[in-house]
Amino acid sequence: MEAIKKEYRWSDWETNDFIQCGVRVQKEQDGSYALSQEKYVEDLKYINVRAHRKRNKHGDTDELEKSQLRTLLGGVSWFAQQVAPQFSAEIGLLLWEVSKSTVETLFRANKLMHQVKESKHHRLLVPKIDLDNFGLYAWCDAAGQNRVDGSSIQGYLIGLSGLGLLKGQCKAVSPLC
Repeated sequence: MEAIKKEYRWSDWETNDFIQCGVRVQKEQDGSYALSQEKYVEDLKYINVRAHRKRNKHGDTDELEKSQLRTLLGGVSWFAQQVAPQFSAEIGLLLWEVSKSTVETLFRANKLMHQVKESKHHRLLVPKIDLDNFGLYAWCDAAGQNRVDGSSIQGYLIGLSGLGLLKGQCKAVSPLC
């Protein structure tokens, strides 16, 4: 550890409770870690749908609205990737629509932002893993024809957990990807 600390000197080494790339990392008493982004979520902005645009929800978005949509989705995507994977599917569906988005897409993106803001206190728990007794696990699923253009999507989760998972035991999973 000392050799690593000597080789990589960017800033002070922090432990137990610190912020890294906008993610608050807190070590729990049981050795697990809680990851959160409350401050980051507070700073995310809704799309301001102009009054005259609200009347035509099926109208195509203009370049400014597409840019705002990309900004919103990029922001909530970072939150999902770091601590809140439960939003990943909706983000993926909305990202697929950006180039052919409508005012209704902006409303749906703002609704997603509302859900994210309501979840700002969410903490992703990363359980302590016995590194002498662990496995790498993957789950995947797909949904047919659920995009607006009729195409399909798939999702996956890769995580670490104890070997008891292979025996049907309920074990905490540390998500990796």
